[in-house]
Amino acid sequence: MDEDVNQLDEVTVQAEKPLYQQEMDRMVVNVQSSVLTKGSSVLDVLERSPGVVIDRRNNTIVLNGKNGVGVMINGKLVRLPPAEIANMLTGMSANNIEKIEILHTPSSKYDAEGVAGMINIVVNKSEEQGTNGSFSLTGGYGLREKAVVSTNINHRSGRFNIYGNYSFTYDKTYFGMTAKGAFQFPFHQEERAFDFLHEKMPVRSMHNATIGFDSKINAKTIVGASSIISDNVYESKGYTLNKITIGGDSILLLKVDMDERNRWTSAINNINLERTLSKDEKISVDVDYLYYKNSNPSYFKNYFLNAKGEDAVSPEPRSFPEQSVTNETPVHIFVYKADYEKRFTPAIRMEAGIKASDSKIVNSIELRNLENGEWRSSNDPNTANRMIMKETIKAAYSALDLYINRVTINVGLRYEFTNTNIEYSEYAKEAIHRRYGKFFPTVFIRKKISEENNFQLSYNKRISRPAYTDIASNVSFNDIYSMSLGNHTLRPVITQGVQARFQHKQYLFSVQASKDQNQFIHSQQTESPSDSITYIMPHNLKYQNNLIFQATLPIQVNAWWTIQNNVSAGWKQFETQHLANNFTELFFLYNVYSSHNFTLPMGFLLEASGYYHSMDRNGMYKQKPFMTLNVGVKKELKNNIGTVQLSVTDLLSTTHYRVSIDPQEAPYSLRSNIDVITNQENHLS
Repeated sequence: MDEDVNQLDEVTVQAEKPLYQQEMDRMVVNVQSSVLTKGSSVLDVLERSPGVVIDRRNNTIVLNGKNGVGVMINGKLVRLPPAEIANMLTGMSANNIEKIEILHTPSSKYDAEGVAGMINIVVNKSEEQGTNGSFSLTGGYGLREKAVVSTNINHRSGRFNIYGNYSFTYDKTYFGMTAKGAFQFPFHQEERAFDFLHEKMPVRSMHNATIGFDSKINAKTIVGASSIISDNVYESKGYTLNKITIGGDSILLLKVDMDERNRWTSAINNINLERTLSKDEKISVDVDYLYYKNSNPSYFKNYFLNAKGEDAVSPEPRSFPEQSVTNETPVHIFVYKADYEKRFTPAIRMEAGIKASDSKIVNSIELRNLENGEWRSSNDPNTANRMIMKETIKAAYSALDLYINRVTINVGLRYEFTNTNIEYSEYAKEAIHRRYGKFFPTVFIRKKISEENNFQLSYNKRISRPAYTDIASNVSFNDIYSMSLGNHTLRPVITQGVQARFQHKQYLFSVQASKDQNQFIHSQQTESPSDSITYIMPHNLKYQNNLIFQATLPIQVNAWWTIQNNVSAGWKQFETQHLANNFTELFFLYNVYSSHNFTLPMGFLLEASGYYHSMDRNGMYKQKPFMTLNVGVKKELKNNIGTVQLSVTDLLSTTHYRVSIDPQEAPYSLRSNIDVITNQENHLS
């Protein structure tokens, strides 16, 4: 028999990861598998992720109906206020992100910060040898134009690897808010109805860059360093128009012209070392330095008009024709961490570590009023002060993994000691000194029933500390009757939760119950000492209980149609403690997300996704349901030279955030019957 050998041509096997991968302890969003990624920010991708809601009114991230989400980049906790993290993620292009991991019940290895769970954002870093990279250009239009330019490059040679990416986002957008209702301050005899309109046309210019390297010095030692740098500028000109009806017939028009500028600059720097001590033993050391600065000057010009649009005299003696606010906040944070890992046997593994962070935050703010042609400071501790906040957190943890007869057990204990000092150097408020230490236990029990079925039961305890933006004043005006401030009396949130999860192949079902002490609620109306103005500020709830059911249901209809469904539903109960007449609320809420991916002829891919959020509550505010629909199409070019994509987010312009206050829940009878609608544009890219 003769031997016959045939030489085959080169064969390339290419597989694309599914958009969502459900692992036992986390949901993984493979960002580059979505047609809607191009032109999107990381915050946009998060908003389309299962269980995640972006609260656009307060600029915060909500996970499974709860505030307090810890955000990590490449496994490093970003120690910035939630609103500032949202701003940073708005400027980060999703083109440079590999995946997003959503951890509902993190183990004791992770920081205890984040009562709702943690989100880890992993930046692209190629494992291929040689030099490779990509370039992306995206243009779009909503109500106005927008563009994104992004590029990344990676060079790996032997034991050395260097990588970097850069993105520039230019976004002209729109923000609008309407409100209707009535209010009655104690010194007014008659109720005053109002019809409020606020519009502005912001422009964002956002630069974001990442650079890093890692080097394998020898067979046992790896060193690395990285920096994530952001420079975001937000400029907006807008106005508010408030039609106030007094006593049923007298009309006052209050107009405020606004000129705002925000500049956020940040640098997150890391140096790390990993040393393998033996086959089953290693140690790692990390040093992080975070610098952040927010500069926020604003200018307001007030007009008082009668029903005919003619100049009128203000009915309030404290009103001013012009006002300005300057606010500067530099932040310095150092973090030191060491972790040790040892495997004693194939069935026993131990982890332990220590960590310390030192933060210094200075918040300087001054409100000035134009009085008789001269600019004068308000001399009010709420609107003119300099806050210095120093916080030290020291932590240690230990965790043990056991594998016994198809059962995996992880038991961990973390201890964190917090020392917070807040002092005011001008127009002094009372200083705050808090020292407290707490244990945070975690328990995970996982049973592998068969190759396709797993069951897990877990318990953990976590904390969310008040951010400086929640404590310090950052004055913004709606009109002369209300302003937004911080609340220096806020206490940390402590949560305890249990979760049961069952997984069959890629189908996942879970139920989670948690109890939060002192949960944060934002943008709550509060009576001021003068009785003539409403403060908008955060507060603590007495408690919040959650019982949430979740289901992940992927469906492969056929070879060219794949569906990913995610449903969460349950009950939330809370009790307020900051009102004159506090109340308890129990209600049902649910979220539905569905993504459909179609593989079409001639190299076309089509993606359609949408979500629906039911009614929710945030203290005295009731958020009404809203939904959105997104569509995108992608064309793969020949010879794998690139792709062309077109996507439209919020296709039906239905993402309107609408909140209301019932009369019986208005604080101190200051305001009632309030109905607020926030509109933001949809866009095409």
